Amino acid sequence: MNPNDDVSVVIPVFEAANFITDTLETVAIQTTLPLEVVIVDDGSQDNTCDVIELFSKANPQIKIRLLREAHCGPGNARNAGVNAAKGSWIAFLDSDDLWHSNKLEQMAVAHQTNPEANILCHNEIHRRFDNTDSVTDYSIGFRSDDSVSTQLFKCNRFSTSAVVCRRDMILACGGFDSTLPNAQDYELWLRMSPGMKVLFVKDVLGVYVSRSGNISSGKAWRRYKNVVRVLHRHRKFVTLVAYAKILMRLSVVYIYYGTIQTFKNPTRTIKVEI
Repeated sequence: MNPNDDVSVVIPVFEAANFITDTLETVAIQTTLPLEVVIVDDGSQDNTCDVIELFSKANPQIKIRLLREAHCGPGNARNAGVNAAKGSWIAFLDSDDLWHSNKLEQMAVAHQTNPEANILCHNEIHRRFDNTDSVTDYSIGFRSDDSVSTQLFKCNRFSTSAVVCRRDMILACGGFDSTLPNAQDYELWLRMSPGMKVLFVKDVLGVYVSRSGNISSGKAWRRYKNVVRVLHRHRKFVTLVAYAKILMRLSVVYIYYGTIQTFKNPTRTIKVEI
């Protein structure tokens, strides 16, 4: 993997004018620049595209391609970006997340130690609404001698903005399922998992930012329903007993999370549908 020749950064954006510049700056200051940055606007009604074009003109050292799509969600936008990308590797980045300046360089160095790997994921900081940070280690508990599919089914071990993977793998699996309102990334990882050769990079190389309005900020029950839908689709990866245990554990987690959200907003009515 050579970022200058092989890596296309794919960024879906939707009404991200207030924070897309911060995200793009973390790409522009990479110690090893990517081949290109493919930004797919998902039908923004604000001045997101104007902000991106101004940034592109001010930073000629980085090749930015801006595609405009009708509003169909982040899965469709990511698919458009992957299809348009020229690199053989895709580095995903959400429009409000951040990279450390050596992210691409360190991922390339790590790949040299395991050139058979076709998907890499680094650790990252999770920045919450109150600006408190914690480090997430996605490799904890992962066993190289166990099935990747089974382990992913039990726990999603990838964060989209921390993943760099082969473009041909994504295309061969048909890309993100844009019919899912959320958990599209998790569903794609499960679909790709039988052919995955995973390399976890222990370095902390990015920041996942929780904002009001993104998937981490609420809507717990709708996400729960879609995660269950994804798990049911791929239940062949585990035994029936394991499947039941996973659903029970997931229910407890989302009941707790939904209860916390209700206390924060007591006027909100939560309806559980599975």
